[in-house]
Amino acid sequence: AAGWRVRWLPVTPEGVAEIPPDLQGEGFGVLQAANHETGALQPVEAFASALGGTPWHCDAVQAWGRIALDLRALGCATASLSGHKLGAPKGVGALFVRNGTPVEPLLRGGPQERGRRAGTENVPGVAALGAACQAALRDREADARWMRGLAERLWNGLRAICPLAARNGPEEPDRRLPNTVNLSVPGVAGEVLVQALDLEGVAVSAGSACASGATEPSPVLRAMGLSDWRVEGAIRVSLGPGTRPEDVDRFLEAFAAVWARLGRPAGG
Repeated sequence: AAGWRVRWLPVTPEGVAEIPPDLQGEGFGVLQAANHETGALQPVEAFASALGGTPWHCDAVQAWGRIALDLRALGCATASLSGHKLGAPKGVGALFVRNGTPVEPLLRGGPQERGRRAGTENVPGVAALGAACQAALRDREADARWMRGLAERLWNGLRAICPLAARNGPEEPDRRLPNTVNLSVPGVAGEVLVQALDLEGVAVSAGSACASGATEPSPVLRAMGLSDWRVEGAIRVSLGPGTRPEDVDRFLEAFAAVWARLGRPAGG
C-alpha cells in the first residue's frame, strides 16, 4: 500500500466491521458507510469515536441518498460520493473535504476545482449530480420505504421458490441498505445464475459491479467467514426508486425458470 502499514478490521458474519478501542494514534482511517455487496450498514460513528480525532475518510458512495448521513456531524475529514448511484450520469462524483484538511491535487496543471484537479470541468455532469443529490435527499425516506418493501417481496418470493436460499448480511432491515439484496442458493455458482438470468432478460451481479469479470469469489463474503456454497453461489440484486412490483415479479418468474432449468424442482 505505497509504503503504508495497513491494519485491516475484522468483520462479523453479517459483514459489519468490528471496531477495536485502540485506534487512536493511527495515521488515517477509512470505512464505508455501507457495504457495496451486502448493503450492511457500518458503525461509522463508533469508528470516528475510536479514532479519537485521527482524520479519516468515509466511503459514502453506496449510502448517500439511501440512509440519513450527516457528514459534518460524522466528523470525517473527507468523504466520497458517486453520481451514477443517485441517477446522475456516470463519470461524475464529489469529494467532501472538511475545512482545514490538506488535500494534494489529483491532477496538476490548471487551477480548476480550486486547484485540486486540473482539466476542464464536466459542467453538465456537476449540475446533474447536484440535482440528483437534491432529489435523493428530498425523497430519501419515501424511496427507502418503497425499496425496502420491494426487497422483502423479492426475498419472500425467492424463498418460496428455493427454501434453502440464504440471505447474506444483516437480517434486520434497519441495519442494511433498503435497495440491496445479496443472497446465495446451494449447488449453483453465482456466475452461472448471473448468465442464466441474463438470458431471461434480468440483470443481476455476482459480487460488486467494480469487480465484474473477476473469477475469484467475493473477498467480502470470504471475510465474513461464510461457507463455501454461500460464497460461491452468491448474487446481488439491486433495486431503485423506479423499480416497480411487476419488475420484482418478473425477476421471480425468471429465477423460477432458471432454477427449474438447472434441475432444481420448484420448492427444492
